[in-house]
Amino acid sequence: MKHFFHFFLILLLPCSGFAQAPQVVTIVASKDNTMFQEAENSNGIGANFFAGNTNFGVGNARRALLQFQLTGIIPAGSTITSVSLQLFCNKVPSSSPVTDVKLHKLSAAWGEGTSDAGDDFDGTGLAATSDDATWQQRLFGTSNWGTAGGDYVTAASATTQVAGANANYTWSSAQLTADVQSWVNAPAANYGWILIGDEANARTAKRFASKNNTNTLLQPQLTITYTGAVPVTLTGFAAKETTKGIQLNWQTQQELNNAWFDVQHSQDGVRFNTIGRITGAGNSAVVKNYQFIHEGTAPGQQFYRLAQTDIDGKISYSSIVQLSTDKRHNTISISPNPVTNSIVLSGSAYQKGNRYTVVAQNGTIVLQGRLQAATINAAALSPGSYILKLEQNNGQTLLGRFLKQ
Repeated sequence: MKHFFHFFLILLLPCSGFAQAPQVVTIVASKDNTMFQEAENSNGIGANFFAGNTNFGVGNARRALLQFQLTGIIPAGSTITSVSLQLFCNKVPSSSPVTDVKLHKLSAAWGEGTSDAGDDFDGTGLAATSDDATWQQRLFGTSNWGTAGGDYVTAASATTQVAGANANYTWSSAQLTADVQSWVNAPAANYGWILIGDEANARTAKRFASKNNTNTLLQPQLTITYTGAVPVTLTGFAAKETTKGIQLNWQTQQELNNAWFDVQHSQDGVRFNTIGRITGAGNSAVVKNYQFIHEGTAPGQQFYRLAQTDIDGKISYSSIVQLSTDKRHNTISISPNPVTNSIVLSGSAYQKGNRYTVVAQNGTIVLQGRLQAATINAAALSPGSYILKLEQNNGQTLLGRFLKQ
C-alpha cells in the first residue's frame, strides 16, 4: 500500500465554539400595577396603568410597575442581544404636553393584588388589597419600600417621548438589554421596571393598556432577541495531513446534552458533506479529546467543520478549518452514498478477484473478501461511518468512505 505525505497544516482555534441562530420572542407582562402618590391606593388587576402627574400637579404623581417572567422562556445561559418594550397609550389629559417617560430598573420585589379601579376610578385607584404595591408599601400590609415611591436604580434604563393617545410607544436601549441579561443570569433579582413620567408639571399623566386589558394586542409586550447557550464549549479544532489521511482533532471543555458530532468536509468551503459521526460525551464537565481521520482525499483545498447535535435535535456548527494538500491519496467514488444494501463499484475500481476490506469507525474490520462482482453486499452493516479499502493489481490501494443508513 502506498502512502503519500507532503506537508501538514494545523489550524488551532483556542476558545472557539459553536454558533446558534438568534432567537426572537415576544412576551406579555406577567404583572403590572399603578401607585398613587396622594393615597395608599392601587389598581392591581385594572385594565390600565399610569405614569406622570394629574391635573392637580405636584404631589399627585402616578407611577407604573411592570414585570416580565423570563424563566422557562429564555434558556439559562443565553446571551441577550436586543430588547424593546412596547406600550399602548390610550388616554392623555387634554392639552397634555409631549413628555419623557422613563423606565428604571427596580431593586425590590413588589406585588399585584386584586384591586380593580375599573374605567371610572382608574385615575385615582381604589384601596389597596393584600400584597398590592402602593406609594409607601411594596407589599401592602407586609413590607414598605425603602424609599416612598419605589426602590429603583436612579439612572433610567430607557426613555421615550410620549405625545398623544391611541398610539404605540417603544423603549429600547443598551441598558434595557443589560437589564434583561442580568435577570437571565440571576432570575431571583428580576423585579422588573418602574415607569416614571413628568412629575414636575401638571397634566402630564399618560395612561397605558395593562396586561389585563381586554384587547390582547394592546397589552405590554417585551420583545427579546437572544442567542441560546451552546451546549458544548469547543476549546480546539485542528486539521493536519498524515500518512493515513487528514487527521482532525478537537477538544471540548464541557458538554451538555451532547448527542454527537458530524464531521463535515468540503472542497469549496460552501457545500459540505458529512463524512463521519463521533458520539459525544452527553454531559461532561471535564476536558474531552476527539479524533477523526479522513482517508481518500484528492489534492487541493480541504475544508472541515463540526456539526454538533444536541439530544433534543438542535444543531450548532463550529468554525471552519482549512488546509491544502498537493499529493493524491488514491481515492474511490462509492455509490450510492449513503449506502442502503449494496456498494456499487464502477470503472477500474472493480477488478475481479481483488481483495476488499470494510473497516468500522473504531478500526474493526467488519467485512472482507475478494471481488466476484461490481457490488459488495453491505446489508448486514449497522448504520454508521465506514472505510472501504480495495487492493489493486498494480499494488495501489483505493480508499473511500461511506455512510451506511
